[in-house]
Amino acid sequence: MEMHQVGYEWFCTNINASFMCLQRHPYLVSQLCELFGQVSRYNVTDFFTVQFKKELADKCVDMLNTLFEGLYSQKTLKDELLSCGVIQYWASLCIKQGDLVSLKYLSQYWMYYPIQFEEDQNLPNQYLFMMKKASRDQSKVLRYFSLNYLFRILEKLANDRNPYAAVLYKKLTFSLIENYDDVEMREFIMNNFMYLIQRFSSIPIDILIEPLVKQIIMNDTLVNFPDMKLFKFIVGHPKMRVRLAIILLDLLAKIYLNNPIYSSLAFNPIQILLARFAESQLLREYAFKLAKISLALHYNSLKSRKQQQKINDLSILSTIQQLNNDQEIFHAQKRAQIIELVKFIINMQQDELNEQIKPLICHFYLELKSNKDNRQRSCQLTQICSGILKKQLALFSNNGNKRRNSKKRQ
Repeated sequence: MEMHQVGYEWFCTNINASFMCLQRHPYLVSQLCELFGQVSRYNVTDFFTVQFKKELADKCVDMLNTLFEGLYSQKTLKDELLSCGVIQYWASLCIKQGDLVSLKYLSQYWMYYPIQFEEDQNLPNQYLFMMKKASRDQSKVLRYFSLNYLFRILEKLANDRNPYAAVLYKKLTFSLIENYDDVEMREFIMNNFMYLIQRFSSIPIDILIEPLVKQIIMNDTLVNFPDMKLFKFIVGHPKMRVRLAIILLDLLAKIYLNNPIYSSLAFNPIQILLARFAESQLLREYAFKLAKISLALHYNSLKSRKQQQKINDLSILSTIQQLNNDQEIFHAQKRAQIIELVKFIINMQQDELNEQIKPLICHFYLELKSNKDNRQRSCQLTQICSGILKKQLALFSNNGNKRRNSKKRQ
C-alpha cells in the first residue's frame, strides 16, 4: 500500500508526459486508460479531479472526452468513477459551461451511463435545452455536432427501449422541420432517420412523416432529392397504415403531376402504396378521386393547348413562341403521366373501383373523339384510352357472365 502511494505521487508529478504521449499516439488510448486505472486504484477521486486540473487546467474536459470510452471499458474503474462521484462532478461543471466540449462530455455521459444520467430529471432536461440551442446556432459545425450526438443517443436509447427515446425522436423530427430550407442539413437529418428506421422497425413513422408532409404542402416548399429518397424508403415500412398512406399519396400525386424533375421518382412510391393497400375501402375511394381529377386535368390541358396554338399563330416574337413550345412539352409530358397513372389504377383489378371509373373513362373517351382537333393531334392517346376502355368492357362483361351463370346454377 505504501509503495503504491509512493508510486502514485511520483506518477502524478510526471502525469503530463502521459498526456503528451496520448496527443502524439492517440491509438494508445486504451493502454493509457488501463494504466490510469492501475495508478489511481486507491485515489480515483483525487487523480481524475485534482491532478487532472493541476496539469490540464481548462483542458480537463477535452481530455476526459478522449478517454471516456477507454475508461468505460475498464470494468472496475467505470463503476468507481460513478461511486466516487467523478463523472457527476465533471457533468455539473459542463452544465455551467455549455460549450461544445462540455456538450460532448454530457452526450457521452448519457450514452454510457443512461440510468445514472436520468436519475436527476433536471439533467436530461437541461442537456436537451442546451442541445436545442446548439442545433439552432449560426455555426454549422455546432449544429451538425449537436444533431449527430442526439441521433447517436437516440440509437442507444432505442436499443435499450428507454422511454426518453420517444422524447428525442420528437425533438429531432422538429429539428427536421426547422432546418427544412437547408438542403444539406435536411439530407443529413433524413439519412440518420432512415438509418434508425431501418434498424428499429418498431419506430412509429407517422410522427416523422405527417409533419414533413404538412411542411411541404402548407409552405408550398419545393421538394428535393432527399425527400424523394425518404419517401421511396418509407412506403414499404411495416408500420405504414392506410391513413398515412393516403396522406403520402396525396403529396406524391401532386409531385407526379406538377413537378417534371421529380415526377419519375414519385411514380414508383405511388404504385407501391396503391398496390399495397388496394383492398382498403378508404384507399379505393381516394384512388377514384385521383383518377377523376387526373382525367379532368388531362382534358383541360388539351383545351389550353388549342388556345395556346392560336396565340402562337398570332405571335411574331420567336421568344414568346419558344416559351409556349416549352410549356407544351411540359403539358404533353403531364398528359402522358396521367394516362400511365389511370392505367395503373385500372390494372389493380378492383372491380368496385373500376365500376366507378368506367363512366369517367367513357366520358373522357367520347370527349376526345368528339373534338376533331383533339382527335387529329391525340391519335395515340385516343388509341390508348380506347384500348383501356375495350379491356374494361370485356372485363366487366366477363364478370357479368360469371354472375349470371352462378345465378342459373343456384
